Amino acid sequence: MAQTKNSYKLLAFVFILTFTCVKSQTSAGLPSATAEPKESLAIIAITSTEVLPDQIETFIGRLASDLSETQKFELLSRDETTKSLAEAKLETGGCYSVHCLSEAAKILGVQKVLQGNIIRRGKLFRGFVKVVDPVSTSITFSKTWEFSGGFDEFLGTSRSLAQDIAGNGAQLQQKSWLYVAAAVLTLGVTIYLINRSLGAGTDRGVNFEDPGGGQGPPPPGN
Repeated sequence: MAQTKNSYKLLAFVFILTFTCVKSQTSAGLPSATAEPKESLAIIAITSTEVLPDQIETFIGRLASDLSETQKFELLSRDETTKSLAEAKLETGGCYSVHCLSEAAKILGVQKVLQGNIIRRGKLFRGFVKVVDPVSTSITFSKTWEFSGGFDEFLGTSRSLAQDIAGNGAQLQQKSWLYVAAAVLTLGVTIYLINRSLGAGTDRGVNFEDPGGGQGPPPPGN
């Protein structure tokens, strides 16, 4: 009975220790929303093929909202972006190169700009976006993704896209794998302790005493 209680105590200790380590690792790995200043970002343009203009504007609005919710970016409004670039006589429809996007970022006074393209073929959507840093004149993020379904369902992909742009996608995946590993470890310890407890109970039920009281067979000739 005492051994069973000790096994349960050990199991509880392993469970608490495992999840405490997971929590500390994930807390250290995920950036704090209040600790880091937000980066200013503007969505320059998302061009499209076989996607209606109002649907593109809807997608841009959803993506901007999802990016804001990551607490990583301060989004420049669409009206201000369009007005400032128009005054600078910069055509956003043909602004694809890193150099052009960097110039657009400098005009807008933002730290990052986003440009993309969405192509639709029936129910298949194929999207591409890139984020450019005007200081280094380089692409800091790019992603291509596909989705099969209606446009309303396709809008839902903007959330995971925003998480990836913010750099949270890989961290969330790492967090999930850590919890899976913790669960597997706890299950393994549980099975081990149960088997050990059953084995100990079986051993206690076996009498290893010699029925003859320790007397061996009589010697020959007696």
